[in-house]
Amino acid sequence: MWDRTLHLLLPLHCLLAFSAAISRHELFPYGELRGDVLLQEGDDETSEVVKLSQPLLFYEAQFSNLYVGTNGIISTQDFPRETQYVDDGFPTDFPVISPFLSDIDTSNGKGKIFYRQDNSEQVLNRAVSEIQRGFPETSFVPTDAFLVTWENVGAYEEMTRLSPSSDRRNTFQAVLAYDHSDAYAIFLYPEDGLQFFGTRPKESYNVHIELPARVGFSRSESGPYYSVTSNEQSVKNLYQTGNTGVPGIWVFHIGSIWELDNVIPAKFFGAPTKEQSLENSHTGFPEHRIFEKNESEDSIDYPESFYEENEDDLEDNTSDATPTHNAHQKVDSDTGNQGYLDIDQASKLTHADVEQEATSSVVLSSSHQNPDWTPYKLSESDTDRDGPLQEPQVQTGEDTDLTRGDTLLTEELPSHKAHNLTPQNSEDLSIYPESEVLVGSHPEQENDFERKQIDADPGLQTDVFSFNPVGKETCERNHGRCSRFAFCADYSAGFCCHCQEDYYGNGVHCLPRGAPHRVNGKVSGNILVGQTPVNFIAADLHAYIVANDGRAYTAISHVPDPASWSLTPLAPIGGLFGWLFALEKPGFQNGFSFTGAKFVHNIDVTFYPGEETVHITQTADGFDSEGYMNVKTAIQGKIPYIPETSTIKLSPYTELYQYSGSVVTSTAYREYTVISESNEEQKLSYRLRQNVTYQECSHSQKQPVSAQKLYVDRVFALYNKEEKVLRYAVTNYIGSLHDSTGQDDLTVNPCYDGTHLCDTRAKCQPGSGLEYSCVCASGYQGDGRDCTDVNECEVGFTRCGQNTVCVNLQGSYRCECASGFTLSGDGHNCILASLINPCEDGSHTCNRDTSRCVPRGDGVFTCECFPGFNKSGEDCVDVDECTEHRCHPDASCTNTLGSFSCRCNSGYEGDGFQCTQILGPEPLKTPCLEKRQQLHPRGPRPAVGQFVPECDVEGNYVPLQCHGSTGHCWCVDKLGEEIAGTRTPPGRPAPNCGETGPEPLKTPCLEKRQQLHPRGPRPAVGQFVPECDVEGNYVPLQCHGSTGHCWCVDKLGEEIAGTRTPPGRPAPNCGETGPEPLKTPCLERRQQLLGQLHPRGPRPAVGQFVPECDAEGNYVSLQCHGSTGHCWCVDKLGEEIAGTRTPPGRPGPNCGETEPTQRPQTVCERWKQSLIEHYGGKPGGEHYVPQCDQYGDFSPLQCHGNSGYCWCVDKEGREIEGSRTEPGMTPACIPTVAPPTMHPTPRPDVTPPATGTFLLYAQGQQIGYLPLNGTRLHKEKARTLLSLHGSIVVGIDYDCHEKMVYWTDVAGRTINRASLEPGAEPETIINTGLMSTEGLAIDYLRRTMFWTDSGLDKIESARLDGTERKVLFDTQLVNPRAITVDAVRGNLYWTDWNREAPKIESSFVDGSNRRILVNDNIGLPNGLTFDPFSKQVCWADAGTKKLECILSDGTGRRVIQSNLNYPFSVVVYANYFYHTDWRRDGVISLNKDTGHIVEEYLPEQRSHLYGVTAVYPYCPSGRK
Repeated sequence: MWDRTLHLLLPLHCLLAFSAAISRHELFPYGELRGDVLLQEGDDETSEVVKLSQPLLFYEAQFSNLYVGTNGIISTQDFPRETQYVDDGFPTDFPVISPFLSDIDTSNGKGKIFYRQDNSEQVLNRAVSEIQRGFPETSFVPTDAFLVTWENVGAYEEMTRLSPSSDRRNTFQAVLAYDHSDAYAIFLYPEDGLQFFGTRPKESYNVHIELPARVGFSRSESGPYYSVTSNEQSVKNLYQTGNTGVPGIWVFHIGSIWELDNVIPAKFFGAPTKEQSLENSHTGFPEHRIFEKNESEDSIDYPESFYEENEDDLEDNTSDATPTHNAHQKVDSDTGNQGYLDIDQASKLTHADVEQEATSSVVLSSSHQNPDWTPYKLSESDTDRDGPLQEPQVQTGEDTDLTRGDTLLTEELPSHKAHNLTPQNSEDLSIYPESEVLVGSHPEQENDFERKQIDADPGLQTDVFSFNPVGKETCERNHGRCSRFAFCADYSAGFCCHCQEDYYGNGVHCLPRGAPHRVNGKVSGNILVGQTPVNFIAADLHAYIVANDGRAYTAISHVPDPASWSLTPLAPIGGLFGWLFALEKPGFQNGFSFTGAKFVHNIDVTFYPGEETVHITQTADGFDSEGYMNVKTAIQGKIPYIPETSTIKLSPYTELYQYSGSVVTSTAYREYTVISESNEEQKLSYRLRQNVTYQECSHSQKQPVSAQKLYVDRVFALYNKEEKVLRYAVTNYIGSLHDSTGQDDLTVNPCYDGTHLCDTRAKCQPGSGLEYSCVCASGYQGDGRDCTDVNECEVGFTRCGQNTVCVNLQGSYRCECASGFTLSGDGHNCILASLINPCEDGSHTCNRDTSRCVPRGDGVFTCECFPGFNKSGEDCVDVDECTEHRCHPDASCTNTLGSFSCRCNSGYEGDGFQCTQILGPEPLKTPCLEKRQQLHPRGPRPAVGQFVPECDVEGNYVPLQCHGSTGHCWCVDKLGEEIAGTRTPPGRPAPNCGETGPEPLKTPCLEKRQQLHPRGPRPAVGQFVPECDVEGNYVPLQCHGSTGHCWCVDKLGEEIAGTRTPPGRPAPNCGETGPEPLKTPCLERRQQLLGQLHPRGPRPAVGQFVPECDAEGNYVSLQCHGSTGHCWCVDKLGEEIAGTRTPPGRPGPNCGETEPTQRPQTVCERWKQSLIEHYGGKPGGEHYVPQCDQYGDFSPLQCHGNSGYCWCVDKEGREIEGSRTEPGMTPACIPTVAPPTMHPTPRPDVTPPATGTFLLYAQGQQIGYLPLNGTRLHKEKARTLLSLHGSIVVGIDYDCHEKMVYWTDVAGRTINRASLEPGAEPETIINTGLMSTEGLAIDYLRRTMFWTDSGLDKIESARLDGTERKVLFDTQLVNPRAITVDAVRGNLYWTDWNREAPKIESSFVDGSNRRILVNDNIGLPNGLTFDPFSKQVCWADAGTKKLECILSDGTGRRVIQSNLNYPFSVVVYANYFYHTDWRRDGVISLNKDTGHIVEEYLPEQRSHLYGVTAVYPYCPSGRK
């Protein structure tokens, strides 16, 4: 029994073979003789900044600096104090690369730390060798390396008389190898190099605890991180195992210009077979060694544990599995991996223990499947989920059969045991000491095992463990779920699959980047072509995709007549493959990266004007045996007939794809042109609605994509009558909604626009600028410009098992069972076919309604659930898809057995995945109504300046048509075509458009117009067309619409000499008395500012400067600004004379005939000049020099050199008692000079903001500008936008339409605005009836502003110019503060922080439908914002310290962050919140999805910040 059990125990535990780790002389060469820099001795030392010769990519960002720390880490920024990170886990709040993060101390000669940059051939070649061992498919060659070596370093210890110093020392090395596009990390741990595995926290006092070292990578506190170790055993494994096949060497891909969700570990491809020597081979499973039964633990040499007697008490007990039947069984604390015996405990097992362990390890329940979520629903086609390089008939499954006659066979093995089974030919095995791969969150504790007893053998009762059905799915429990070209990652809610770096897909299905791909399928269905029925009976569909330049070709064979030419406009049939495999712009993903090879694509098409409708469903069901995607197309409906003699012309187009959960939707209108045999053109159109449903993995917490745009720059459709083949072809790329980069842009890298010269079977790798390189795709060989197929069967690169036959494919291969053999239970090899097949003879126990039987050979079978069902124990239970919110918010969901349906709610139309509001009854489809529908299909919202025809009650064109924007009117015929000669300009009487149509006047003017544009009002660009009056005569004043020149003409239309004026000048007076004489420059300037802008009288824009002219029209020498009060002298040209400007309240300068004098020096200026002369003209940092403002007055804030001491002064320069502050703090000093009646212009050093998205924040007497780099705070570019002395700016918002910022001033009791254009000055728009206006919101659609007044307890509104002011609410308000508006839906929200009964209320923007949204569990709701993406109202509460969100109907309330300081205002942009905080006196950003605080910006001048708003470079779309 012992022999049998031990033989079974060995493959189950799969312990690592005896093989020595690398020796110390196998480290990369290091030392001072190699040019290394030696880090200073100490407990917490940091190197000087290392300026890299080439930036290093870490995750997605480039870094030019590195720092080396004593405590086993490397960072891209200087370290904080060690107490802030050394004892904490991942993630850290700063970038970290840690080969051994612990409290290391090199004081008193306890080791040395060396570091250097190196680009020598010796080092780079060694790096290539190590990287390619772990990433054999990569062709990466580094250009630079950075090496750090910790040699014989010790752990920090608190020395006492009773605890002598330890002599344990560690040696390890980190090598960063990188080029311009990728970066890899190599960690090396030599034999006997790790003698301690963790350190004791400094502030542990009398608590005896030691924290294991941390190994891994962290981008930032809220960014992704990758943890390699967290407990003692996993630290030991650092030198006992490796992930490249060599113990002690670990390789990771840590950065790339391509999207890198997280660090990618190396994969070891060479697990040993039974025949291999255990002495010189390594398994792919970490944390174990293989030992024969005659070997003892004493023969294993490793350092003893740093835990002492109570080792078990110190374990981090976060496991999901805590077995109770065997006290010696160890649990991996972080991931719950349990399928191994700890080496320290192996020798403690008794014979009975081992026998019980062996039996209980084999006879296991299959009820551990998780019914709550199946990452991807398996089907028969999933036996080859990746096509190329797959083994359709030889697959690793979860169900493993040891195939030994003396072995107890089971249907399934729980993953905590199954992962230890080693097949003779292993799959690619990811090597992790504990398989912890996390992004932005910590793993949650999983459910424990539950004890069950089953009859494993007659007379044998065995305790076994099965997972609770509601337990979390993990990678360990789901072997085989991911593609073989993917890695599995555990997250807090489950696991997800991610394709390796040279592949793309959804992780379940992966394809090699750069390789072409094929699609096979059938087309079936019935359609009416005109009135002729046509049947498709399994017509062949083939598609060929050139993935590296975005081309997709689709062909449908044996298309029956007359559907041939009539189907050519339906390019979306082939357009699916264009979207799936579109060329990707940086940061964007094509459809296959979301869907993989299993999805359903629904298309609804409505043709106009006939309203024919057709529905197409394309179902992808994985890869076939050739590695090609299989797509079935079903078509039903009616399409318009197109004669075969016609030609179809399709224009390039764009499509907006919106992503929500596992559904992608798109709605578009397409036009196409039908050209008849006689070259007559007819433009037709159709409406297109699409949705794609697929299985999404939502556990990774990856920021979801909300929308992307597909750009199709070439499209054609063609039918070959002889071959009866219908072909579609598209060339496209996927990118941003606002991508303005055209395909002909010379600045675009060829890899991104498909203009490269790589082979169609190669991957294009972008370099700097327009440089790129070509690398043959996986399965091909060559130089990238010419690639040929690799015959894996001949060169021996296959992983086919016993009794299999290798079949070479283009770019791949497959393994088939030899004749007479079938797949064995181990999922790898083939065995003699059994005569017993339970799936065929019906003896299986699968439920035929919910699952199907899958034979595994030797009479073994498994039950696989149908799509729409999840495994729960041995049963398949229905998935309630309605709980996954797959339908549109305005649709109702109905769950059915194995499926679900969506139906739009009453008042909405659509397919349930996309619903739009029905605006009214379906209009008549006349040409006029169709034209209106095309111009604004979603309601009365045409583009600004666009002409939309008017139709009568019957839908016909109204004879008289007028342009709403220009004011022109004209007559049209029944087809809507303009009748020549009837157009009248604005302000003239409209023409008389009778039923018979007016006879056009035949005057010389009208004839001239007719000659210039005989087909209507469409002259050549830049051509002058004369204007005629209602009688057809020349208008006396003629102007050129393109150049802007104007002149007078006589009755014959001839120009009158001397009357022409250039653009921008007043037009000449072409009356009977002749043209008006030219004006002086001063009068012209006044006329431009007053007369032309306001023809009804001299009304300049508020705050605008208008020059004064004398009686002769010349500039008055003294000019003053009527709004600000500034005065200055000007010369004869009106230019300001430098040094003459005086502030408001001062005497104006003397601007006489003589040259004006400079104003005399003030007291401040004289004192400053005297002190500078006293210091020899060069005052030092220790000297005090008074600071004067631009008018010579003392600046309110004075500081002493660089000492850091600051104080406030009065207008005489005397220090204000009690205002002096210590270094690091700045007092808030109020100006003592009276402010002007209007706000002054910005300071000369204040410049308008650049384009892009940025934040504006209110900070007392100024408005600050904080740009965003993506969503990150670009702190280095922050500056003051407006300096507003004497103001207290609180509320702030932005009008995206006119690009103006609005703010409230509680000191001046005004509401103001200023344009962001250069030179613009602030203006006051409301200055009466205000007391304490703290909140402000701008409705850019309705051109309305709303504000709260906590002094008057009111909420008011007005037009943006201050007119039409009205009170919305003045009751049931105590302290209204924040206010925000949802302009698209017309909802208003505000907070009332009444301490007795705080609340958040809502109403329509007109004040109706007032209601309380939240009035429970809130304290001081200071900030409020509306998130247009989630449709949620979010508030920052200074009382509860929470940031919360809720839907507008009061449901879905959730807490984003519950540990704020003292928030005042909040705004949302993309997936981030930005709020001002009174405790920090700064702007703080936090992630909307995780709630993590990301970063903060603290202005140099520290004082309270109030309102904050986001400024976009565009307006969000919406309707009133």
